[in-house]
Amino acid sequence: MEHLNPQAIFIVITVFILFVNKVVDMMRAKQAERAAREERQARRADGQPRPPLHQSAPPRQQAPQQAKPASPFQDVLAELFEAAGVPTNSQPKKPPVVASQTPPPIPAITRSPAPALTKAEREALDRLELRNERSLVNRQRHHREATEKITQLLLSRTTARQAVVLAEILGPPRGIQEMDQRQ
Repeated sequence: MEHLNPQAIFIVITVFILFVNKVVDMMRAKQAERAAREERQARRADGQPRPPLHQSAPPRQQAPQQAKPASPFQDVLAELFEAAGVPTNSQPKKPPVVASQTPPPIPAITRSPAPALTKAEREALDRLELRNERSLVNRQRHHREATEKITQLLLSRTTARQAVVLAEILGPPRGIQEMDQRQ
């Protein structure tokens, strides 16, 4: 193991980072689903009617969206581009400020009462919610199996060998490589 191919290392690190991001996203989705389920159960226990599946709400004015926080990779890339003299679009352009205009008032949003459901509609809604929960469980199981397979791939020696072979195939020809890069 005199010299590891940088491309193989890069591929493995990239896959690992994607794996960690996916696990974090799964945990957030699971927490959101759990909170929604607890809220539904609390509503049922209180005897409040369920909200309808589709509500037509009056259009709202949207507040200006704030920029998402930059990831550490974006910060490093921005610094490298600035050092190289390449302009970046990391700073958004500010719109001109007009002092004489005042925004129109936002209309009050009123909640319409939920319509009463018949027994057949309630049963159909329960079946639909049950089916959605089952499909969510199936998706989570499938995702868990996929992440286990990826983990096994990252830990095996054969995958490391395959990464080296891919680096040789996709990398520069041996005649162009420097002497210290050759094995």
